[in-house]
Amino acid sequence: MGKYNLGKATTKQNDKIVNEGIYVNENKANILVKDINKQLDNVSLSLHKINILLNHATTLGLVKGARSTAFKGWAKKSKAQAENALRIKEKLEIKYNDDVKNYPIKLLDERIAELEKRIEDLTKNM
Repeated sequence: MGKYNLGKATTKQNDKIVNEGIYVNENKANILVKDINKQLDNVSLSLHKINILLNHATTLGLVKGARSTAFKGWAKKSKAQAENALRIKEKLEIKYNDDVKNYPIKLLDERIAELEKRIEDLTKNM
């Protein structure tokens, strides 16, 4: 499969967004994560089908010579990308679930630190 340069990916963030206070609504995020997982499954399935079709084209002799070599390379690449889509799906689920579990703990830690600071300030003023 030929290599294509798609350029450097850039995402511009609005200057008004403060990263420290940002959080995601879990109920709305669950819907998005499920949709992303579904789309990754579809991508993986489509790439797997492409792999099968390209391999069939070479084994049936529909393409020969340099094109056959190219088709085999594309088939191999599509199989690798199909597996990669499934790995991305697994990583997303693991990291998202970890973030969902750790967020309440982070909030409690911040609240405890704030209360400890208030107690310290009150004891100093006595």
